Amino acid sequence: MKTLVPTKIIHLALAAGLLCGSTLLPVQAEAASCSSRASSLAASKGGRILSVSARGGKCVIKLLIKPANGPPKRKTFVVSK
Repeated sequence: MKTLVPTKIIHLALAAGLLCGSTLLPVQAEAASCSSRASSLAASKGGRILSVSARGGKCVIKLLIKPANGPPKRKTFVVSK
């Protein structure tokens, strides 16, 4: 079974909302923004997304990053939306 990346899930939800004629709530728009930021950050750091949350005007992103040697490290990043 193929798993979906959080960004793809958000895009599917956005498309479904447009087809059904529903509008996004501000919280959903924040989540989409943070999810997009998390995907970009994970790709640039070579990590896997553990969690994403919105706090005020910031996104709190937790990644699991595998260094060249040694166990994976959990890192938390706070970025603007």
